[in-house]
Amino acid sequence: MSLAIPLSLLLAAPLNGVTVFAGDQPEPFTVEVLDTLPHALGPRVPLILVRLRGQKIEHTGVIAGMSGSPVYQDGRLIGAVGYRMGSFSKEPIAGITPIDHMRQVFTGQVRAGKASHNLQSVQVPVVIAGLDASVSKPLLDELSQATATPLRAVAGGGSSSGPAPDKLVNGGALAVVMAKGDINMFALGTVTEVDEKSFLGFGHPMFGWGALAIPVGTAVVSTTIASPANAFKVGRLGKLVGTMTQDRLPAIGGTIGTPAPMIPVTIDVGEAKPFKVDLAIHRRLTPSLLRSVAHQAALRRTDFDAGGTVGLTGTLETSHGTVKINEWVAHPHHPGTGGAVAEPLRWISAMLLDNPLGSVTLKSAKLKLHRLPTTHVEALRTVEILNPNPQPGQPLDLRLRWRRYQDTDRHQDVSLPLSKDLDAGPAQLVVAGGGSIDSLERHCGDGAPPRSQNELVPWLNDRADPRARALFVVRAIPTQSFGSQRMMRSAWDERLPRIDLDSEPGGCLIVARHDLAPAAGPVVADQVLSFSLQGAR
Repeated sequence: MSLAIPLSLLLAAPLNGVTVFAGDQPEPFTVEVLDTLPHALGPRVPLILVRLRGQKIEHTGVIAGMSGSPVYQDGRLIGAVGYRMGSFSKEPIAGITPIDHMRQVFTGQVRAGKASHNLQSVQVPVVIAGLDASVSKPLLDELSQATATPLRAVAGGGSSSGPAPDKLVNGGALAVVMAKGDINMFALGTVTEVDEKSFLGFGHPMFGWGALAIPVGTAVVSTTIASPANAFKVGRLGKLVGTMTQDRLPAIGGTIGTPAPMIPVTIDVGEAKPFKVDLAIHRRLTPSLLRSVAHQAALRRTDFDAGGTVGLTGTLETSHGTVKINEWVAHPHHPGTGGAVAEPLRWISAMLLDNPLGSVTLKSAKLKLHRLPTTHVEALRTVEILNPNPQPGQPLDLRLRWRRYQDTDRHQDVSLPLSKDLDAGPAQLVVAGGGSIDSLERHCGDGAPPRSQNELVPWLNDRADPRARALFVVRAIPTQSFGSQRMMRSAWDERLPRIDLDSEPGGCLIVARHDLAPAAGPVVADQVLSFSLQGAR
């Protein structure tokens, strides 16, 4: 696509732009055209190189949050501020994305993704209210690795409690809403063009994910913070007014009207009122948001204390049934118990929303946080086979030694029945706990991954309880032996390792199993001993 307006015409008359510096009313700034860059954003994808002028702009420089600020010539919309040249530039040099190219996002003729070469998209400030820095920083780091535009976390007041615009206007503030409620999170930019049915903004991608459906709303800019490195806007969320449906290289765009649906999340933290947050729905976004919201709830439930036993129970309602959540984490002093107990929500929701079998709709989440000040973690210290050469049909006699944190060792004697139909030969005893039970079953073929969408929820519900412990006798398939190095390590912060749905079982067969009584807290057990079945005398 070639530039619709030649450079000679751009230089013939002055240009001016508008953006919100504070409040909700767009204010003017002037634009000086320097040149046109016909292939700056890709083959025949142009950019207009400009210098921004005006008392406020020259004080702040190019502002994170002014992405999408419209630029006009004699009342005609030319394009939007979308790019900047360098972080420490002494002058506010910017790149204007032509409006003709931005409008192509609705036709699907432009790609999603990042700008080419060393052009920098104007940073998108992500206003976060209600998340501790220890939660928001890793969330933004994770999202920034998967997005086309650098994201910058800034503090904000969340939803506006005062007057707020009820519609989008050219040059007005635009919020892409990721979370709304007791925790708020939205990207702050500027509207380029809006009519009764649709809008355009940003002048560059938000995530760069193409077609999607995320709510958008109005916003109130609290103030603009000047900085020689990168000035930015701080704001409050106004009212939801539509849906972002396209997120591509030249712009974001969407519809005006009913906002995209969100997932209601309720978390009981032991107070009079539970946490209530609505989350945007996207296969690459929702899992990280859900994990972070639960992590924040865990911090509140534990009063920011380190250590102890933390539990997360509840349900995820889906279009294919209810997924049960029952996670427990214990550690005597580690400050990361809240993050560890929330982590399974990320991969479980990712498995539902993004898997080879087809996306399962996530309808709601109802969760509850539990905290015990004591550390209920139980570890297997030793296991001894008292009769290492049993015959088929005879029990395998075992002595296990368990240790609870800050408690004396406890011995447990168990007789594990063996079938009389077993052949003589080598076998292995495996003592497993929590996630190691799932790992062993999958490896030996008893925990086969789902093969249809309808099998996914039952498969997730069949996960072992973190407090479960079990004994297994396994026999190797002739072509492959089984050893402890093949098992996933079971630890307090690794309760639910992510499993590839296409993974194949290994070379072993479970020939006996005995479930022990569940422990009071998470179990760390992962030991393998060899023994030999003798032939009948």
